[in-house]
Amino acid sequence: MPHLAGRLVMLFAVALGTLPLGGCSTLFGRRTQKLTVTSNLPGAHVYVAGADSGTTPRTMRIRRGKAPLVLRVQRDSADAVTQTLKRGVSSWGLFFNAMYGLYTFVGLSFGAGPSDVVVGGVFAFALATSIDVASGKLFLLKTDSVHVTLPVRPPTRP
Repeated sequence: MPHLAGRLVMLFAVALGTLPLGGCSTLFGRRTQKLTVTSNLPGAHVYVAGADSGTTPRTMRIRRGKAPLVLRVQRDSADAVTQTLKRGVSSWGLFFNAMYGLYTFVGLSFGAGPSDVVVGGVFAFALATSIDVASGKLFLLKTDSVHVTLPVRPPTRP
C-alpha cells in the first residue's frame, strides 16, 4: 500500500508540476484570427453574427470559438447573401497538447511503473485538450478569406 501511495503522489506531482504547460492554445494562442471579406460589389456591408462590421473589402479580427460564424453581406436591402463559416480543430493545438502529454509521460517514466506512465501521459493530454476546448481556442475558422458574389438587380425603368 505505501508503494501505491508513493506512485500516486509522484503521478500527481508531475501532473501538477507540468500543469502550467497544459492547454497550450489557451495559454499561448491568439484569441482572434484574421478574416478578409470581399465582394463583387465593393462597399457592401458586412455583418458578423448580426453586428455591422464595416464594408467590403474588409479585413477584421474574428474571435476564435466552437460555434460556426454567420456572415451576412448586403449592398441594398434586397441584395443579401448569408454564409455560415465552419470552424475546425487546430492541428497545432492538438500537436502541442500531445507534446505536453509526452512530456508528462517522460517525466513520469523516472521511477514510475509502466501503467502509471501511460495513464499520466493520457491524463495530461486529455486535461490540456479539455482546457483548450472549454476556452474555444482549439478551434479556428477553416478559411481566412471569403469572397461573396451578390446578386445584381437589373435597373428599374420609370
